[in-house]
Formats: sequence, C-alpha cells, structure tokens
Amino acid sequence: MVESSAVQMCAGKVAAVGGDARTALDVCRRAVETVESESRRQLKLGMSPPPVPHTHPFNSPFPGPPG
Repeated sequence: MVESSAVQMCAGKVAAVGGDARTALDVCRRAVETVESESRRQLKLGMSPPPVPHTHPFNSPFPGPPG
C-alpha cells in the first residue's frame, strides 16, 4: 500500500509536465518495484534492508504472507 499523499505528490509532479493519471500510477508502480527489488537483493546478500523513514512518501507496510 502506498500512502495517498505519495500518490497525490506524484500525480501533481506528473501533471506539471503534461502527463496523465496513468503515467502517475506507472511512476508509483515502478517506485514500489524498485524498493521491492532492492530489498530482495539485500536479503539475498544477507544484509538487512535499510529502514524507510516514516517521512518517506512511499513508506507503507508490506503485508506478509497469510499465516
């Protein structure tokens, strides 16, 4: 889940350069994929992923597997 304020910020920046909602959502999707990929890479190397500061616009809990 991405915080609504992060989506709004992204939408505003994309709108400023002439993009549309699909472009803004694609930017958000790619940002989440980047964070997930980096976390997987660090876990594979035996490193702990760096914590995401609470003030980071893409800070959101990723639900774990059902259990």
